[in-house]
Amino acid sequence: MSIIKNRKLFQANTPNYPLGYSNNFLTDGFYHDLEKEVISFTNESEHDKSVGWKPVRHSLKEFANSNHRVLGGGYEGDTIEKFQEIFKQRGLEYLPKLFKSLNSQKFANKIYEDLGLSTSNVKPLKLRDKNDSIGLYDFLNYENVYMNFKLSCYPPGSGIAFHRDNQRKLVGMLLYFGFSDGINREVGGTQFASDHKAEDGWNKLQENHSFHENSNLEIVHDHKPQPNSFAAFFINDSSWHRIDPYEAEGDIYRLNLQINFMRSRKLNFLSKIANKFLRKI
Repeated sequence: MSIIKNRKLFQANTPNYPLGYSNNFLTDGFYHDLEKEVISFTNESEHDKSVGWKPVRHSLKEFANSNHRVLGGGYEGDTIEKFQEIFKQRGLEYLPKLFKSLNSQKFANKIYEDLGLSTSNVKPLKLRDKNDSIGLYDFLNYENVYMNFKLSCYPPGSGIAFHRDNQRKLVGMLLYFGFSDGINREVGGTQFASDHKAEDGWNKLQENHSFHENSNLEIVHDHKPQPNSFAAFFINDSSWHRIDPYEAEGDIYRLNLQINFMRSRKLNFLSKIANKFLRKI
């Protein structure tokens, strides 16, 4: 039985990059048990150095002192193995089931179809192991991707300045678990922007994480961090988004799981030749 509801994602008005979202992504019974496990795990493992939580360094001073921590991520392609080892050590039940469902060709097909990536001239996604060598046929006919995960805890006062994500990612996704105290809030979510006001070439001159406001960017979808909500977006020069800091009392944090389809770069000999040729034309 699928734990992901069989509903197409809603489309947001982001003219220069596809963005889809759901306010009720996983089946209700499974999500209820998953959220309890995620909050319990993040609370109990906060000070366990063997788990591997890392602080986040912020480029903007107003976010620099927040106790924002993450688990996983990076570009090495080993986060699935690292999470699986943690799940095994701690006897977790629902997070492994979630990862198995997300790390599947069926899920890759859903995201491809729901975001309408074919209209953005993106080839069908082929999910593969990070160590696979891509043959010529797959190189020419698919966007070859592998999965990457990161769990994030945002305490009061934390935020992230406007950025587009590294384009080693093809699609970025966010699954929200709400707040650790179980209170629903409509603050501290993710704000997705459109750059339709900007002049041609403006994007090429901008650096990620260098500003939190900009007159060339208009917020077109403010995704509230409601439990069991989800957002997915195609990453390009226009996929600007940020996280506004929020205020709250007590030792709480907002939780989300970042899910990424990473571009696979391991090409075999023939694929490398084809890649060089295509770059020249």
